[in-house]
Amino acid sequence: MALPLGVNLESPPLAIFLFMPKFTEKERGYLVGLYYGDGYIYYDKSRHYTISFFLNSIKDNDILNYLKKVLLKQGYNVFINKDKRGNWFVIKLYSQELYNYLYNYELIKLNFETINFKIGFISGVIDAEGYIRKSTIEVINTDLELLQTTQNILNELNIKSNLKKRIKSKKDKKDSYRLLVSTKIKTIKHNSQKVYRHYPAKAPSQQTNYP
Repeated sequence: MALPLGVNLESPPLAIFLFMPKFTEKERGYLVGLYYGDGYIYYDKSRHYTISFFLNSIKDNDILNYLKKVLLKQGYNVFINKDKRGNWFVIKLYSQELYNYLYNYELIKLNFETINFKIGFISGVIDAEGYIRKSTIEVINTDLELLQTTQNILNELNIKSNLKKRIKSKKDKKDSYRLLVSTKIKTIKHNSQKVYRHYPAKAPSQQTNYP
């Protein structure tokens, strides 16, 4: 993909802390995971730096409220529209700093992040692409690197998972992969709204804490 006009690849790594100091590590990780799972960024010649997230308008009101709370805390103006083509909310904001940060964020950078950032990341991925049925959590995506990265973080947290290629149907244009995740994830201090939805938070004494 060609680099959009106005994106500065040489922005200092600490710029995220200078421009977005009110985000916690988990919130930053969550935004990156949600973006990789189901986000979209766009830059046009009128110098609009647009970030959009897409959520199910029937099921994902909890995710919508959490995401809005996180973004408003930083002072962003958040616009919410319902997509007329289906049951979707489109959460949109304009920010050059956040645009550049997300555009330039490569998955390899997760190796140098804190454990809380990584927990936020997998929480965002689950909220974007996760399905929770009874005792099963699964994440489906065509991006194998994204799921492998998520699995590596789960291994680091001692949470079992299983990654397999899905059988391609006639409707599928691309290969896709399924990551099955142990429900043990509910025992750590995550910020996945889907996991909270199905497994209400345990008492702090029963959760695995990370510095």
